[in-house]
Amino acid sequence: ARGQIDEKKEIDAAEKRVAMTISTLADETAGFTGGNWEQKFPQRAKEAAMIREAGLETASKPQNQGDVDDGANVVPDQE
Repeated sequence: ARGQIDEKKEIDAAEKRVAMTISTLADETAGFTGGNWEQKFPQRAKEAAMIREAGLETASKPQNQGDVDDGANVVPDQE
């Protein structure tokens, strides 16, 4: 497994590579942890089901990128 200098940037880049189909979950898992995605996936699915059943939220839920306030709709004060 490789070390990350800026883990958030590397995770974001991995998500983009997978979304653009220039990489796979198997490739990214192997690159980040040296692990096997096909072995990790069933465990991750089990954990996600347990979290849902318990009614818990996790920090790993994807955020809606469309909800970012870029200030474009701000109306200036009129005096």
